[in-house]
Amino acid sequence: MVGDPSGRSEERNLLDQNELSSNVAAVAAQLKSFLRFDAESKKDGTAALLVDNREWTVEVNILDFLRDVGKHVTVGTMLAKESVKARLSSDQGLSFTDKGSHSQSSATCFFRQMTSLNCTKIMDVRCRLVVRTNGAI
Repeated sequence: MVGDPSGRSEERNLLDQNELSSNVAAVAAQLKSFLRFDAESKKDGTAALLVDNREWTVEVNILDFLRDVGKHVTVGTMLAKESVKARLSSDQGLSFTDKGSHSQSSATCFFRQMTSLNCTKIMDVRCRLVVRTNGAI
């Protein structure tokens, strides 16, 4: 629901729940062509797992999130990123949704997947970079 603004000259359109669900279904269909999600793969420990972060973030309280996660991210770190500098100097500007919350939510999702779901590999390379520069790993 909150998109990565890196390399974009303007803020992403916010998608409604139906559009997000359609996107998840489309990604799942693409992934099934080269990853195994079947029950047999689950038995031998080789199954892939598609995670829709909406399933657990619905329970996240914004004040708790800002207190527990946001306090660890400095504005200086965000301002040092080239993607932020470019957007700040553009006519479009940069919203809190675009950069302020995306990095923290991506890092939190990645951390949860690694700890709660015992994931060893995550496919979204861009999110891994965001997570690394935000200190989650």
